[in-house]
Amino acid sequence: MTSHPMNKDGARGLQFALMDTATMTIAQVLKEGAEHGYEPGSWLYEGDERHLEHAFIHITSTPTSDWSQLSDEDLHHAFCRLAMAIYDRKMNFIGDFGPEGKGYEKSQNT
Repeated sequence: MTSHPMNKDGARGLQFALMDTATMTIAQVLKEGAEHGYEPGSWLYEGDERHLEHAFIHITSTPTSDWSQLSDEDLHHAFCRLAMAIYDRKMNFIGDFGPEGKGYEKSQNT
């Protein structure tokens, strides 16, 4: 493994670049979902287990164990699903997005 040519002072810039890449990747996948007819915020109702299942499907979509064959699209979609699962677990309470605009506990939705 080779070291990155970035010096210690530039490491902070790399951290922000990583966050920008992550944010833009999620935004692009959500945009594609909206273009395919998914309602904004509909992912909030699926739960972390479903997001993890879908991430697994995307990650294992390559027929071989050669990870270089995993498409960028599948990698991006898996990443977005993992982010959704993380959000779902961190929130544990959906707030005003529940049925009829009322908040609901995650345990009531599963």
